[in-house]
Amino acid sequence: MSKNGNITIKDIAAQCGVGLGTVSRAINGKPGVKDEVRRKILNFVNEIGWRNSSLLGDLNREEKSKLIVFVSSLHPLFDRLTVNDIFANLLERCAAEGYETLIMLEGRKDALKRCLQIKPYAVIQFGSYENFCEDEKVLLKAGIRVISIAECLNYAGVILHPDHYHAGRKMAKTLLKAGHSKIGVVCGMGENKHLSSLEQLPSLRLKRFIGGVLDAHPAFNLSEELVSDNFGNPDELTAVMKSSGITAWICDEIRSCALFFSCAYKLGLRVPEALSVISLAPADGNIIFPVDVARLSEDGQRAEKVMELLKSEEFPERGEFVFKGILCKGESIANIK
Repeated sequence: MSKNGNITIKDIAAQCGVGLGTVSRAINGKPGVKDEVRRKILNFVNEIGWRNSSLLGDLNREEKSKLIVFVSSLHPLFDRLTVNDIFANLLERCAAEGYETLIMLEGRKDALKRCLQIKPYAVIQFGSYENFCEDEKVLLKAGIRVISIAECLNYAGVILHPDHYHAGRKMAKTLLKAGHSKIGVVCGMGENKHLSSLEQLPSLRLKRFIGGVLDAHPAFNLSEELVSDNFGNPDELTAVMKSSGITAWICDEIRSCALFFSCAYKLGLRVPEALSVISLAPADGNIIFPVDVARLSEDGQRAEKVMELLKSEEFPERGEFVFKGILCKGESIANIK
């Protein structure tokens, strides 16, 4: 660690058990690093919130014309495994196309201002908020492409997101087809344990998602069958799972799915014998979403579109691209045809 307490590349190399060159290639999206080693380094970088700010002054004009800056606060990269997959996918693809990459994990407004100073070729941000639209417009006027992996109404540049309405509808229809008449949904609603209307939902993403569930399943009861993950507190979800008679559940992301399986385990409820579950998740199974969990996956569609936008001759001032998920059936959907 340096004298001023900042984490250095040497510290990262020591913590990950690799050389300085390997760290440099991994954080800059360059080839020559094994996938598991790159993931280990990037996970450590994400955990400590480190950014390689020393690179900014070293980039010449030619390098900046090929520089892609990834901007994110820390939590979106951990909250949604699908976003983590896109992040890793894009780093690999950018390296293969000869782009330089830089990761900024800091306050969004500060990061966008610094992007204006260094003038990269493009800024890819994970998560976007309506109050940053003017900052995005400034970047566009400076000739910097702005691509947001996010969902909001007020934005500049291009925004890409899953079709959450289609996802909610597809999940509910799948469970109804499997013979379930009572369906529960657990998602991140913050301090609201239950809701009585869609307007109370804290984000556009969730409003679209639950709207899709209601379209497919009009009997869905918002006040009883929609449950918050309550910031990881299992009490409310456990109580509903124990007493409601719900036989099928929809989990909207990694946090809610992990909480669901924890509560099911404590209650002695087995999947799929006692409960069916379906979640938004990557197509490939992993420790959080094992192979037998049915899931709706984007299957790399957004990453493909980002690369297409980076290589296109013209870039729109505003554009929205929506991607429908592909259903990957697992054993957790009981009696599915």
